[in-house]
Amino acid sequence: MTGSRKGAFALAACVTAFGWAAAPALAQGQGDYDGRWRFEMTCGPNLLSGQPGYVQRFEASLANGAFTHARRIRGSSGTQTDRWTGQVSGNRMEVTVASELGNARWSTRLAGDATSYRQFDLAGGLFLADDRRARECTMAATQIRAAAGSLAATAPARAQAEARAALDAAQAQAEAARAEADALRTDLDMARFEGAAVRDELTRQAAALAQATQAATQATARATQAEQALAAARAETTQARQAATEATTRAEAAQRELATLRTQATERQQAATQATQRATQAEQALATAQRDLTAARAQATEQQQAAAQATQRATQAEQALAAAQRDLTAARAQATEQQQAAAQATQRATQAEQALATAQRDLTAARAQATEQQQAAAQATQRATQAEQAAASARSELEQARRSAAPAQPAQPTQPRQ
Repeated sequence: MTGSRKGAFALAACVTAFGWAAAPALAQGQGDYDGRWRFEMTCGPNLLSGQPGYVQRFEASLANGAFTHARRIRGSSGTQTDRWTGQVSGNRMEVTVASELGNARWSTRLAGDATSYRQFDLAGGLFLADDRRARECTMAATQIRAAAGSLAATAPARAQAEARAALDAAQAQAEAARAEADALRTDLDMARFEGAAVRDELTRQAAALAQATQAATQATARATQAEQALAAARAETTQARQAATEATTRAEAAQRELATLRTQATERQQAATQATQRATQAEQALATAQRDLTAARAQATEQQQAAAQATQRATQAEQALAAAQRDLTAARAQATEQQQAAAQATQRATQAEQALATAQRDLTAARAQATEQQQAAAQATQRATQAEQAAASARSELEQARRSAAPAQPAQPTQPRQ
């Protein structure tokens, strides 16, 4: 039983330590929230004049738990100046905006707690110079870039440390559960030993009862032999019966105690079973904590990669936007030129179609004329061939006539005229 109480105290101590390790504090230093922050303040309608609400957005750097920001807005009634000051104390942020326009002065005061390492939710209002509340305002502050050493920057390492603490606490809890199970097993062995001792005592008392019964039988036999011995035998018998009654009473008490011990042994066995189950659950919690640690490491790595990729995509998106704007301007100018060129091309196409139709008609006529000229040339060629053949025949006949006329009569010289 002493071992069981010690095991229970050890288990309670481990559970308490595990609870403390699972509840980390948010802020521990003045620069825990340093970095670049995006602020968005939303103010409702003016409660006094009914003017509509507005939203203001800006970015500022938080250094050593403080930031400042100023803005000037030129309007028809003059230049409005807003000066922002903010301070983080613990896990609470307070922001004050001092505004002025000409001779008018007013302020906006907001305050709120951190909802995470990267988020503050603030609430407050706009107050006139006489401290009358004119608007209800809220502000959301979101960290967009964490400074080195801030809570957001050290969150992965801190999560790993907390996971390790939870893992150590789970291991301690498992060891305590195992110790309690060992103590319960020891108590069970002791109960079994005490039950065996009670059985031995009952056996001894039963043997004594048998011996007493045998003595009573012997006394009764001696009483039949002598009356004097009868009285003594009766006295011995009475004593033996009393002893037997006491032995029976002790045996019944021993049986009841044995039943009680058996009940206690059963309860301790059940407690040992429960302790074994708790040890199994602690081992499962240990495995779960190890998986959570692995997942937290992977998630931290993925978040760092996602942040780098997001920064790269933002840069690429800005470059693509500038290029798209330049392409849009060039495309508009090119579209105008193409529209003008399309109109001129349409006009030239119409003229070309008309010229094409005229050319096709001229081509058809030229082809017909060329065909006629080819036919005429063929006929002229044929006539020339026939003429050449006729001329050749005439030459041949002339030569023959000359050859036949030359020997018959020589040529006479021509007489000159007087």
